[in-house]
Amino acid sequence: MPGKLGLGLGDNLMSAATAVVIEDYFWDRIIVDTLSCLEPLASGSVVDVHDTWDLINNPDSPPLLVDYTPEAAPGDEGYWDAAITEQLVNGTFAVNANWSAASISGGQLTKGDTALATQSIALLQAGSEYIVTVDVDTIGAAVQVYVGGTSSGNLVLGQQTIFITAGTNDLLVGFNNGNGSTVINSISLVQNNITPLDV
Repeated sequence: MPGKLGLGLGDNLMSAATAVVIEDYFWDRIIVDTLSCLEPLASGSVVDVHDTWDLINNPDSPPLLVDYTPEAAPGDEGYWDAAITEQLVNGTFAVNANWSAASISGGQLTKGDTALATQSIALLQAGSEYIVTVDVDTIGAAVQVYVGGTSSGNLVLGQQTIFITAGTNDLLVGFNNGNGSTVINSISLVQNNITPLDV
């Protein structure tokens, strides 16, 4: 009998001998009755080291990892291209410039009362998803990331990554609410833009 289309491994794809190595250990080979099957590895046993895909543990469907999604910033394995371009100027607060309604000193931004602490981003695209990485030193009052009119949930202390879709109100990015005791160590804004490579 001729070999089957696809992997070109002949009739018996799931034999006792190893015919295919599945990269990064996402799957387990199990026997159901007399048939060999592949299923996602159980939660806690998977090794999530892939450069392109991320495994999200869905707590509503234990014990399997059922959600495979592209990495936000994948390594280039020849299949995906991540256009990562920093959109903010002076996001590390190295100088006292580029930000309104805030003071900058010692590599930190301190918000000015409840006003928006922002900068204008000429190329901000309404409706596009952005990845915001922000490091919060002190929270004096509830504060959120603001992108074009869309605000995130309340920030917490330390570094966090937020996926946010830009609104249509304006071209401003920064911090909403908070007060004069709210201190930010850094912020980064990149568009979540993953496309197949033209190979």
